[in-house]
Amino acid sequence: PATVSRIGVVYVTPTDLGWFPYVKSWTQRALPEGCPPAVAERIHMMFEKNFAKGLAYQRKYLKEAIVTMSSQLVVSLCVLFQSLFIPGGSIKLDAPPAELQLVVDRLFVFSYVWAVGGPLANSFWEQFSDHCRELFEEDCPQLGIPGSGTVFDYYLDIKEAGTSGKFREWHDIVPSFEYSDDVPYFELMVPTVDTTRFSYIMKSLITVDKPCFITGVTGTGKTVAVSSLLNSLQPMPYDGGMGVVPLLMTFSAQTLSIVVQQSIEAKLEKKRKNLMGAPSGKKMVIFVDDVNMPFVETYGAQPPVELIRQFLDHKGFYDRDKLFFKDIT
Repeated sequence: PATVSRIGVVYVTPTDLGWFPYVKSWTQRALPEGCPPAVAERIHMMFEKNFAKGLAYQRKYLKEAIVTMSSQLVVSLCVLFQSLFIPGGSIKLDAPPAELQLVVDRLFVFSYVWAVGGPLANSFWEQFSDHCRELFEEDCPQLGIPGSGTVFDYYLDIKEAGTSGKFREWHDIVPSFEYSDDVPYFELMVPTVDTTRFSYIMKSLITVDKPCFITGVTGTGKTVAVSSLLNSLQPMPYDGGMGVVPLLMTFSAQTLSIVVQQSIEAKLEKKRKNLMGAPSGKKMVIFVDDVNMPFVETYGAQPPVELIRQFLDHKGFYDRDKLFFKDIT
């Protein structure tokens, strides 16, 4: 009786439920239409066998910069895989089974590296890389990850090598720096391997409308890197962008949740009484800087952060005067 609420909702603790049910439901609803059943079966196998081992190793021997839950890492892997496994171009669902399985394996491993290895402190990247190579060696002998450096030094170029893709160094796609007198000194950003790979991950997540959390010590250029990426995505798709409307917000100890809500709603268009959204044909991306800064209340709550969490979970806010829920698309 203690686990059943008065409205008949049954609660199951994460330790009893585990993370695999999420994987099964995700493959049923998120994989592209017309995807062969073998793809879902292969993903299930990789999760059950390789991900489970890798997660156990990560928890026992490695340390994260920000502590995460196992379910978070599973969701991150699924979301990143979904953002990259898009039919069309080099990924063909009607490709020979062996080729399709190879690209699924490579995308899974790339997603695994950044979902499970991304939250780690930098000092553990090399150790994680060595374990990662051993982890997939038996089941994925044709991965083709180069032996030098770490697994974080490579991305999967799906446009190369037919339908199966090819691992290439991030160095190959680092943009060249072009100086402009019109740009203020503190907004200048010289592209590096780090800015390139983090921007690649963020852009991939933006394409599937998923949030991204970036952490790092002060002065590492997080704000400049994110702002630069969002500015580059503002043009419409036919001009090489994504039609992004960026909203930059900086939290402080005095930030109030009502001000955060009003700032977001002011940038949205009212489509119906209970529906708001970005301008037609565009996508709004909210960048919250210093998300940990709001004042922590007596029982641990931070109202501005709770509001953002409600938005991420339920895609909307409550109208504080008339008390109805406003959906945001």
